Amino acid sequence: MINEDLEAKLAEVAPEGSYPERWDLLNLKTYLERVFGMAWEVPAKVNSLDRDLLLAELKESALERYAARDKDFEGFNFREVEKMILLQMIDKAWKGHLYDLDHLKKSIGLRAYGQKDPKIEYQKESFALFEVMLGKIREQAVEYVFKVQAPRLPPPPLAVREVREEEPQAVASGRPGGTPGPRPSVLQKESSGPRDISKIGRNDPCYCGSGKKYKKCHGA
Repeated sequence: MINEDLEAKLAEVAPEGSYPERWDLLNLKTYLERVFGMAWEVPAKVNSLDRDLLLAELKESALERYAARDKDFEGFNFREVEKMILLQMIDKAWKGHLYDLDHLKKSIGLRAYGQKDPKIEYQKESFALFEVMLGKIREQAVEYVFKVQAPRLPPPPLAVREVREEEPQAVASGRPGGTPGPRPSVLQKESSGPRDISKIGRNDPCYCGSGKKYKKCHGA
């Protein structure tokens, strides 16, 4: 579609077989800036321009910008974006085309005064309007593709962010999952002792972990 639009525009401003001095290059410059955002300057020596070479250079530059647009939409389906734009342009242009046809039907009867068959005139002009509509769809769709802004990716879910924030702690603790391990307590060195102290013999080690016999410690 990009190549077709460039070919159609060049056929309009620089018809084949015409002299470069007669080309509407300012029109071409405005078109390139508006549709592609391309900074193209009219050459100083217009008479040395080659039409085929100019078309090839413009196509190459436009396709390079299109590839950059594709990268702008990384993470999204750019083909779907293009499809949505094209459908919107078709819908808009078709409504305008129906309005033009309705206007043509109301005015075509006047052609009979000019000794012309209204039916034949309607067929010719309606087909010409249809071709104009196709050209509008193509140019507007290409322009929107080069102007549409890439949406921003949404932030990751809260749970994912929490896991990422806890990862350094997980590495430091040597534990998977991101939760730091509990610090060893000095109380863990001491035995908590059995709940039923009546079963401890007087000569047995004391349950407090002092190393003394029970009878000389807590059993005194």
